[in-house]
Amino acid sequence: MTIRGFGRIADTPPMRIRPFILLAILPLFSACSIVQSENPLGPRSSAVRDARLEGMWREGKGDFGYIFFAYRPHGADGSIMELTRNDKGRIASAKYDFYVTQTSKHAYLNVTNGHSSDESTFPVGQAGTYSFVEYRFNWLGELVYSMVGGDAIAKAVDEGKLKGKVDRDDKHNVTGIYLTDSSKRMLDFIESSKPQGVFQSTTKLKWVGGP
Repeated sequence: MTIRGFGRIADTPPMRIRPFILLAILPLFSACSIVQSENPLGPRSSAVRDARLEGMWREGKGDFGYIFFAYRPHGADGSIMELTRNDKGRIASAKYDFYVTQTSKHAYLNVTNGHSSDESTFPVGQAGTYSFVEYRFNWLGELVYSMVGGDAIAKAVDEGKLKGKVDRDDKHNVTGIYLTDSSKRMLDFIESSKPQGVFQSTTKLKWVGGP
């Protein structure tokens, strides 16, 4: 038996994608203190193709919502598509582009070009910016992910260690972090920080299947 999540990050043959199963749920932009960035964490030229991501995932049996990762036929660029029900019971969907930046410590999704059918359910962030997702696979083959953001990054911007701006509400709570620093400086800061300071709470997704 093969357990998903223990394979190598490597190029794989193109997937045959059936449009009717491009469904997903990944609340990428639901947290207020996540990072939006002018630059990715790494260049596309060094992106890796992680075949373990491909296919459909879901968070829980009782939830109506899925995430589907699909790579383009060539290269390391891919798409994420989401589907869930909004608070009125209607279908809401969103689509993003992504590629993976791999380091010796972590793997990250650089997520950009979001398009949403319902901004109140799937706010996709400022056009032309990137958000970052740290991910890994546990021993059960589940996809475990965390949004990049939090107080440590906001503090670094306030202290001039990272270039950008931090938005706050009247109670001084962080409502948004926008970085304008270089890819290298951002990645170096995240990699050298304590995980709890730069990664939001984790979510586990179970693999459903693929085309």
